Amino acid sequence: MSGLGQHLHRLLLLELDYVRALRTGELMWVRALLQDMHDGRLTWDAAALREHPEQLVVASAQPVTSLETPPETPLRLLNGRGEHSF
Repeated sequence: MSGLGQHLHRLLLLELDYVRALRTGELMWVRALLQDMHDGRLTWDAAALREHPEQLVVASAQPVTSLETPPETPLRLLNGRGEHSF
């Protein structure tokens, strides 16, 4: 895109710049997700989830009443060895 910037006003490149920023963020997210799966931080047992889908939801001690950041709630995921809390 730097080559285009030499010939076009930046205003014309804003949408391309925005799309590039989105794709860069998405790629970073996917790579982090894959790394979590590879390192064992994100695992699941599909059969156990089908049998007990309610185990995916952990009730929060405090309801969220505003647009503030909700209180930290541990994420519970299942794997073949049992539960993991994060």
